[in-house]
Amino acid sequence: MFNALPSNIKKHLFYHNGAHVYMNNWQSIDFRESMNALLTQKLLGHETDYQLPRVVWQDNTSPQTWLTLEDFGKIKPTTKLSL
Repeated sequence: MFNALPSNIKKHLFYHNGAHVYMNNWQSIDFRESMNALLTQKLLGHETDYQLPRVVWQDNTSPQTWLTLEDFGKIKPTTKLSL
């Protein structure tokens, strides 16, 4: 779905790989602070130094580890067949 959005839309992805959790309760990422900074910029028009990474991805090789990525997945060429 991330790659299905039009390329002219600035998009961001938090990719959590595991059991259901509330993002604002994570110890290793300050999700609430990230959203407050982003909403302050977008809704109130206040300039901040905050830059939300394009992709924040959970690395399950060690607990509470997150990486930032420039892109997520690649769309492979597909062939449409009529039925």
